[in-house]
Amino acid sequence: MNITGSDELTEATTTGLVDWEMVFNERGAIIFDGRFQHSDTGSPGIAYKDNYAGNALAAMLRMGSIEIRFHKNFSDARVTEIMNSIQATDALNSLGACDVIYQGRKLFTMMVG
Repeated sequence: MNITGSDELTEATTTGLVDWEMVFNERGAIIFDGRFQHSDTGSPGIAYKDNYAGNALAAMLRMGSIEIRFHKNFSDARVTEIMNSIQATDALNSLGACDVIYQGRKLFTMMVG
């Protein structure tokens, strides 16, 4: 899984995480400053678009939680599988233990480290 932006996220958590976001699917994840829009951030094979047109999910990253927007093509099981793959990397370790929330429901707590 290819993940970009994790070094910047780690730096941001040491200086005070404010607003970070992520676009992701089975291919990888792009972590970026929240001043940018999910739909304007992507890479080959990873694209979040409004009205479920893209092939990726959008998430807001906070200390203690990762809130994922609903996408009609992603079941709870699929989201959990992808997040477990991301958890297997150290990309989000700087967030600490996080509740993974999808459609307003907690799927699981992601343990890091």
